[in-house]
Amino acid sequence: MNTSIIKDWQQGILTLFSYVLIALALSYLFMRDILFNLNSVQLDRSGDGFKNYFAFAYQYNHGEGLWFEGMQYPYGDLLSFADGQPIIYQLFSLLKSIGIDITGHELFVVQSLPILGIILGGFILHRIMRLYDQSNLWSFVVVTACLGLSPQIFRFNSHFALAYMFCFPLVWYMLIKSEREKISKVVLVVVLSALLLIYGFIHPYHLLICAVFLLAYFGVKLLVKKFDWHIALSAIIPIILFLIITNAQDIYDDRTMNPWGSWLYKTEAPDFLPFYGWFSRIFDNILPLRTDYTEGYVYLGILVFVVPSLFTSTFAKKDIVIEKLSKELYLFISASVLVLMFAMGIHLYLTDNKINDWIPTLKHFRSLGRFSWPFYYIAFISLAIYFNNILKATNSKYIKWGLLSFVLIFWFLDVYKYTAFFNRKIEHYKAPNELYQNTRLLDALKTSNLTEDNFQGIIPLPISTEGAEKFNPKDNWFVKTEVIPFSFQTGIPFVGAYMSRTSLSRILKQYQLSCSPYIQKEALEDCSSEKDFLIVVHKDEEKQFEDILNRAYFISETEENKLYGISIDSLSETKTIAVPDSISQPIYYDNFDNENQGMLSNGSLSANGETIIQDIKADSLDNINLMFSIWYRIDPDKSNVPLFSIRCLDVDGNIVQKDDYNDKSTFRFEVIGNWVQIKKELRIAKNTSTIRWIVNAEHLSLDHALVTSENDLFYKELGNDFAMMNHIIGKKE
Repeated sequence: MNTSIIKDWQQGILTLFSYVLIALALSYLFMRDILFNLNSVQLDRSGDGFKNYFAFAYQYNHGEGLWFEGMQYPYGDLLSFADGQPIIYQLFSLLKSIGIDITGHELFVVQSLPILGIILGGFILHRIMRLYDQSNLWSFVVVTACLGLSPQIFRFNSHFALAYMFCFPLVWYMLIKSEREKISKVVLVVVLSALLLIYGFIHPYHLLICAVFLLAYFGVKLLVKKFDWHIALSAIIPIILFLIITNAQDIYDDRTMNPWGSWLYKTEAPDFLPFYGWFSRIFDNILPLRTDYTEGYVYLGILVFVVPSLFTSTFAKKDIVIEKLSKELYLFISASVLVLMFAMGIHLYLTDNKINDWIPTLKHFRSLGRFSWPFYYIAFISLAIYFNNILKATNSKYIKWGLLSFVLIFWFLDVYKYTAFFNRKIEHYKAPNELYQNTRLLDALKTSNLTEDNFQGIIPLPISTEGAEKFNPKDNWFVKTEVIPFSFQTGIPFVGAYMSRTSLSRILKQYQLSCSPYIQKEALEDCSSEKDFLIVVHKDEEKQFEDILNRAYFISETEENKLYGISIDSLSETKTIAVPDSISQPIYYDNFDNENQGMLSNGSLSANGETIIQDIKADSLDNINLMFSIWYRIDPDKSNVPLFSIRCLDVDGNIVQKDDYNDKSTFRFEVIGNWVQIKKELRIAKNTSTIRWIVNAEHLSLDHALVTSENDLFYKELGNDFAMMNHIIGKKE
């Protein structure tokens, strides 16, 4: 073998080993002793990290293929929508089939893989630095700082798959090799298409982030009159393949297309500045700084201040400095700036948000700030290269060493404070390995004569609809943190979701299982088993669900929750509404009889913007409890989450009382089809002349607005043999 090749291999192995040490050192800074207990301590006790861990571990132990049945019983969903890292699961499932079993070590796997990502990311960025003729030592220093300040560090305790720092740098490295004709155009298309497709089944954001950068780079090349078709194909082919494969597996066609969050989770001006350390202490009262990490965070380190300052100096303008920044690097910087503009939502501003209608797939990627990552890596490396060229062009060794020392000190301070800030978050949210150590529900069940074999599914009360996006009632933290481990330990799936972009019709059918006995439980028709359901409810919330629990049988309890069993027959019992002996008129009722489609009626109120439902005269209503209820329709595409407001006005129109409410502030809903009923009880303030009932929403249909006092008994017959009695809608007797 050629001596130079052997030397390159030796250097590569040494570099890789160095980044193993660097990755461990950086990980220790924000994990501390948890680094040595990755299988016994969770970095997140109840949020995204916990549910992502559950999805992977449940599928590995109880699932098969890419269809995930741990949540949303009796329907299930694609593993990718549960952030279960399908390609990683498939890899370990394959290893399991040949005898390499990680059972009992799933937490170690999902929490250590991001550390492996630091190693690979560091090695690749180091290779990129060397391709731009940077010294080995300088490359180590720069890449360590780049990794230590990476915005992806804050993904280590939430969306684990988004913490993989190697994903974009590897695409960038492949492009550089292609530009230098080390890789043919055809090979680049094949390799990048395969790579991005794999990324898509780790986490779809990696696929789209890299694809958008490739398209931006293709556009930049067009501006310099170079049609690099292979770059465009490298972006388009994996997207098409991913959509074909996903759509072939996805049986749902009514996932919520909700662009909410695009305006909130984008990169903004404060995201270019640190929210911690020396900068925050000095400029906190001067600049509008963040106080915490956001999705759009993209601070480039001290060089973002140093390099622009030096650019005005004489020695920074020498030809040797400018010439050593290749045209190739300028093109990469330009492409990354275009992607940064996307991360800042420029496309939303330019199209007045219509681009989400033109390209509906974009609605699934609402965290635009994550698209700033290519800019972070390219800009950080480019600034370091430019700074190094300045140092080389500096004749004064005092200035040279002074500048270098200044930058190194502030890099160290920034990395230390950044990781320390994240460590405080980890310390706050850490927990034992809940899936294995939290056996409270399992132990409680063992005290009875029943086992997990007696039940087909778990109904946590209240049922979580996280992922429906447009309908997210309050759930219970104690129920969630006991049901998820119990589901993993027993393999019993649970009703409801803690995931992304659920099927709207299925999640609403699941939620019906927690509705009143007047509501038909459609999901039961889709259950293939005749076994009972296990109900888990928090002790403080039993009264809220007594209409369900009265039909169930008590099993056992933990310190926080109670366990009940209920048969399908008992759960499916539906009450009917009889005509009352006497009827009184409500304070207000309207079924909006017009041409719009209604809910068991001929019409509905269409709200687009702030809409007054009704101004109600409040004569003699002081200090009286009123119940407000209204039904609204949830559509997968157009409608958004409504905000309701009840405002009590005096004779001069001044607000004397105001109560805003929405789904997140409401405990329990009724659901019929894709219509949900929201209720609000309010004691009217003194000196109220008018009660103004308002909804703020977009493309929302509302029906059956009703306001009653405690003594009212309202009755109305509706279509399809339904009737309404006060705030209840059900089948007529």
